[in-house]
Amino acid sequence: MIPFPTDYDDFDPYSSSSSNRIEYEVETSPQTYLNYAIDDIENEKTSRTLVNSFSNAKRALHLQVETLANAFGFKAATNKKRPNFHDYIAYCKNCGVVTPRILKKLNKVRNAVEHEYYTPNESETEDFIDVVELFLAATDRFIFQFPLDYEFLPGEKLKDNIPDICSIELKPFSDKITLVVYSKDKHDENIEDVKSYKKRESIEILAGESMYFTWLSFMVEKVYKS
Repeated sequence: MIPFPTDYDDFDPYSSSSSNRIEYEVETSPQTYLNYAIDDIENEKTSRTLVNSFSNAKRALHLQVETLANAFGFKAATNKKRPNFHDYIAYCKNCGVVTPRILKKLNKVRNAVEHEYYTPNESETEDFIDVVELFLAATDRFIFQFPLDYEFLPGEKLKDNIPDICSIELKPFSDKITLVVYSKDKHDENIEDVKSYKKRESIEILAGESMYFTWLSFMVEKVYKS
């Protein structure tokens, strides 16, 4: 196994990244479901509308979480035929998408009304809507600016047995990330075709592997702080 550096915090200051919008896998968006939830509770506060409001807010939450998890490779990483919400949210956390603070707020409100036949009261419903709205606001950047690559140069020279990674590439809804290795040697592209050259100079890590989460969390942190 090729050893990987554990600290890439010392960078050439001229890093760059690119991003693109990703689409939801269904026609209705989380924001639409959240708007339904708000309309339900604003128009009338009966048991029926409270249940409907809470259910629509829950749909908004689940759709956002599942979309993000799948965009970051969840389907390729899991062996479960019927994954649940906790599987999706745990995966997002491992990818660096969900912060512990947001997760704590989310679990606190959601666990209070987890029972399937429980009717939430007005306060519980409003709290849940507020937390879901906060979650969407915090994670919409991954929908509208999904990180495709992050290019950089390490600031310190690495040992010979450690590859000089110069960029991280990710395709949404794929099964891997690609680490592109900075080539120390000059190659004659007339002798060697460009496609095989690029393939030889990269390292692929499959979704779900421990190093996948290490590099992906790193990429997420750097892209949105740059």
